[in-house]
Amino acid sequence: MRECAILVHRNYAEGLTATAYLNEEDARREMNEAVDSVIGKLTEEGYKPKIIENGWDNIEVSAADGNIYYEWSIILSEIR
Repeated sequence: MRECAILVHRNYAEGLTATAYLNEEDARREMNEAVDSVIGKLTEEGYKPKIIENGWDNIEVSAADGNIYYEWSIILSEIR
């Protein structure tokens, strides 16, 4: 069996998505780039985003008292 990393993303507008990566580092890089992009966008729109990091594999960004939210999680798994 081959290992993979699944990046799960949920937000207030689009719901839930998941993408599988063969390399854990690629999933982490994608998550970090997405987090930076969302923080930049929210800041440009005048919000003060709140960032919660629950370890290296789970990040939450929220604004407007939680009415705007983005969540990312990385799940390590196997391709069968």
